[in-house]
Amino acid sequence: MLDEKQIVKRLAEGDIMSLEVLYNEYGSQVYSYALSLTKNKELAEDAVTDAFIQTYEYVRKTKEVKSLKALVYTICRNKAYDEMKYRSRMTQMPEDWQIPDGAFPMDEKIAVRSAVNSLPSPEKDIVILYCVHELKHKEIAKVLGIPEGTVRWKYRNAIKALKKSLRM
Repeated sequence: MLDEKQIVKRLAEGDIMSLEVLYNEYGSQVYSYALSLTKNKELAEDAVTDAFIQTYEYVRKTKEVKSLKALVYTICRNKAYDEMKYRSRMTQMPEDWQIPDGAFPMDEKIAVRSAVNSLPSPEKDIVILYCVHELKHKEIAKVLGIPEGTVRWKYRNAIKALKKSLRM
């Protein structure tokens, strides 16, 4: 498997096969994120396709990227919002996100999903990107276009709210 720097280098050189490597690495995660934003499979698929194509074009043009993962997520987020101009900006937990069977009783799983969905945006986005998609605070800051310190602060506040909501 190529690391991000190698993928960026190959994309910058016009190696379209590197786009496939990139898609294989992040495609399902980015789709899950797009689906959580759009709540519509077709819109999510379109946003993901456009995001990877635009990522390829961006890297070819600039030849340099600090975080390829953050770039793909950022472009996908923007594409998803473009696709749903007239729809709500509220996100839900990804449909394909699963809490492992047996880890919690069903009523607790439902309570967790409900608690996360009740968080205001962007706290909900931050929790989903951090806990479900495993992005770092720095990457989330780039995706959402807010300072990293704000991401950390909002994440802590969201976790406090979740604990209070779930009475932990």
